[in-house]
Amino acid sequence: MRARSFFIVGMAAGWIAVTAPAAGAQPTGLEVESLEVGQQAPVFVMKEMGKTDYVFSRDYFGELRQEALMKGLEPRTVILSFFATWCKPCGEEMPELSRIARENADRGVEVLFVNLGDTDQTVRSWLQQHPGIEGKILMDPFAENTKRYGVDALPRTIIIDSTGTVRFIERGFETEGYREKVTGALEEVLGSGP
Repeated sequence: MRARSFFIVGMAAGWIAVTAPAAGAQPTGLEVESLEVGQQAPVFVMKEMGKTDYVFSRDYFGELRQEALMKGLEPRTVILSFFATWCKPCGEEMPELSRIARENADRGVEVLFVNLGDTDQTVRSWLQQHPGIEGKILMDPFAENTKRYGVDALPRTIIIDSTGTVRFIERGFETEGYREKVTGALEEVLGSGP
């Protein structure tokens, strides 16, 4: 387990403890809910970038909606990655996650990228400067889902198994060792079954 350092910040209303940002992470400045490995992933509905369609988490993991079942969809393991265009390490992490998801697509793995607060046009322009990113881009303009998923720093990678259980959380991105951590966690999820 990685040690975390803390520092105390004085506020007019009292003192609060703040977690120092992990290496390769950029703080979001949001007050977030707690999310731990082993918990059920919060249900979400988000608009897909550039479309009027909405993406329902239950069409991917947990108990699928009737509409998904009628389309013949099966529960999948989801790599959920939160990003913003102002987050430099996000542009480095996302192509790596795209490769990992592509390599495991036949095993029922899908990556969903969740954007924090940018417009469709801003994200579209940013993606042109960051080739190699493949996957659905979901928009969270008011950070409701970002807060619900405990994203206090970007990038944030969360692996959710086909039953809807959170199995892995990574805060930040460092090129050395990142791929091994994510693929190792993914292998553990896929190897253990639902």
